[in-house]
Amino acid sequence: MIDNLLQGLIFIIIIKNYTTMKQLLLSVLMLIGLCTFSNDITAQSSYNKAIGLRGGTGLGITYKKFTSDRVSLEAIARFVELDNEVTSISLGGLYQLNNSIGSMTNGFNWYYGVGASAAFYTGDDAPDGIGVGILGNLGLDYKFSGLPFNISVDWI
Repeated sequence: MIDNLLQGLIFIIIIKNYTTMKQLLLSVLMLIGLCTFSNDITAQSSYNKAIGLRGGTGLGITYKKFTSDRVSLEAIARFVELDNEVTSISLGGLYQLNNSIGSMTNGFNWYYGVGASAAFYTGDDAPDGIGVGILGNLGLDYKFSGLPFNISVDWI
């Protein structure tokens, strides 16, 4: 309890000291990593929890936690800079249903889900703003047997 309170206080101090969105995102990503790895480093090997990088438009980080055999929750933080004019940080969450592809494809699963996101924009030629949206995703996941790694490919 005290560790979480201290980490929250450190996060508030970081926000007050940094003014750019890039520095803020880096601080948030570092805090997520510290909170996750300080709680349970060995969770990745059983794939109850996972942290990952997300490519595509911008750079992001994800945290996925299984709440049962089929249900997982995924949090996504993403930083996007478009043509050096508009910068955004988006935060989203997904509720996902995970399914095995079949007994012949051990380690492969497919998933789909719904969620919501919020994005915070700033730019030279555009007004600052906030956008909210509904997310849907569909993807494939492969867990390497005996290794603490998996690969996911999805569409949001």
